[in-house]
Amino acid sequence: MADTENEPGAFASLLSLVVIIAVGYFGYTTLFPSDRARVRSCIEGMMEASRGTGMYGEFGHKLAVVNNADTVVIEREERQQIGNNVLLTLHYSTDGRRSSMMCAG
Repeated sequence: MADTENEPGAFASLLSLVVIIAVGYFGYTTLFPSDRARVRSCIEGMMEASRGTGMYGEFGHKLAVVNNADTVVIEREERQQIGNNVLLTLHYSTDGRRSSMMCAG
């Protein structure tokens, strides 16, 4: 006769599987962010830096374009050392339309 008290139930097994998949997905997206997330992060950083200036609206428009695009692909990255800082230029396309953005790298 089988002892069922020590065996995990189907619900517990399913719950464990769902948790493993969720943790794996969030871990993957944290370690390997998508092109859209990287471009968004760059634009959002520049928006914060330009708050209260005329450039804030332009960065807001760029962010809206990225948010509404079906595809966002980083085509090229350029890094320039300026003193102790790194300037990152992302050359990307949104739905096939090319653009670029500079931000702190």
